[in-house]
Amino acid sequence: MQFTDTLKKWVGWCPMEAAARADGSNTTGSLDDRNSRDREAGPVGRRELLFTRMAWVVTGLSYLLALAVLPVLPDIIPVHWNYAGVPDAFGEKFPSVFTLPVILTLVMVLTHVLPRFKRMHSPSVLSRDIYAIIIFSAACLVLVVQAVTFANAAGLTIPIVTVLPMLLGVIFIVLGSLLPLIGPNRAMGIRLPWTLKDERNWKMTHERGGPVFMGAGILIVLGSPFAGIWAIALMLGVLCIALIYITCYSYRLSKTGGAAL
Repeated sequence: MQFTDTLKKWVGWCPMEAAARADGSNTTGSLDDRNSRDREAGPVGRRELLFTRMAWVVTGLSYLLALAVLPVLPDIIPVHWNYAGVPDAFGEKFPSVFTLPVILTLVMVLTHVLPRFKRMHSPSVLSRDIYAIIIFSAACLVLVVQAVTFANAAGLTIPIVTVLPMLLGVIFIVLGSLLPLIGPNRAMGIRLPWTLKDERNWKMTHERGGPVFMGAGILIVLGSPFAGIWAIALMLGVLCIALIYITCYSYRLSKTGGAAL
């Protein structure tokens, strides 16, 4: 409880309360009315706004970082590395330093446009804050990758083929912790034909998928430093096993009518 209270104090959110809301514990008023109030003034809306703003702040920081390193970088910098972490493509520092910031900006715009389409819109406002948290986490990942690439371009030796899988492993841990709280939608989550058709299948698949992806992320983070140049192969292998397992689990659920496996 102490951890939950601390988490709620800092970000205004805790899994137990989110799960209770997802189960429909609050029955006051119609679902549309509750969703509307939450969207406008509730904790879900506030968290969505907070993490959305933080994601845009990170996007702005990526431009500031590019401007800050521009004077100290050589005229030609590496822009791509092969599987062994050796640069195999180069470009002029301008405009190369702004490639990731521009890509991040486009992704940010896209993630805000997609939910406006009726087909992609989540039927449950309870997932909107989680959507914002995932976007913020992805923006942080891009910023760190940008910093690592700039450091290598400036002459520092940072094993990018090891660091990148470790960063992605952290993202998998974050995703795994959020999966059980994501309601049925067409924008995020484990969107298989049978999970989209059956709300019970969706719920059970995401409850099982959460720990699976958290475990995969932990294994990637801990194993990458020992794997060396094979860290990316390790990451892909672990991720494939996790995806195959959760897909088979969800498919079996659909065939057994949601009975426990």
